[in-house]
Amino acid sequence: MSGRWDTKKLPHKGWECVGVTDLGDSGQMDESDYATCEMCQNERIRYVHTMKHPKVEEPIDVGCICASKMSSDYVGPKNRERVLRNKASRKSRWLTRKWRKSAKGNHCLNVDGANLGVDRSRRGWGYRLDDRFSTSAYATSDEAKLALFEAHWAQIQSEVKSWNDQPIRAYTESVPLLNPSPGAFAPPSPQRGGPTSISICAAARPTLIFAARAERLR
Repeated sequence: MSGRWDTKKLPHKGWECVGVTDLGDSGQMDESDYATCEMCQNERIRYVHTMKHPKVEEPIDVGCICASKMSSDYVGPKNRERVLRNKASRKSRWLTRKWRKSAKGNHCLNVDGANLGVDRSRRGWGYRLDDRFSTSAYATSDEAKLALFEAHWAQIQSEVKSWNDQPIRAYTESVPLLNPSPGAFAPPSPQRGGPTSISICAAARPTLIFAARAERLR
């Protein structure tokens, strides 16, 4: 180890992650956009983990490996980066998805069980997320679509957090057997006289959220 790991006055353990930032969220990056881990001072990082310690006044920004060592958590930092990588991947394909176009020139998309739309008005372009409408106007349909993506992603993360915060024992009663898309977590179809709900593990929850939302819109 090197950099600030060799500084005895700086605690090496007991840190807590207070946020993770994707420096490439805009979609384009060059060498100057990457940060340097403030702990090892060697790692070039795109995903910046902001760490805070009760005995250190200012938080520091580090990479995934140092964040794991500082927090003694070798799962959380990787999971947080995985979520941001997934977001970046989905965002890169967002504008090229098969948006339906109405006679009025409005764009619509059904995804993750949500009904999304981008509409044009006198003020410019705006978006619709289920029954919620944007309060801002955008110059182009693409700008509105990207703003819609951020709102949709925030709603998904809110639902996942709410789901994960509930006691696992409650799911046996509350989660019906559904048929998600191929390749997803797919419980068997209920048979006559068979069970109509299942117990699930935490890893399956996001998929079942999408499936449940899609089921409500059918």
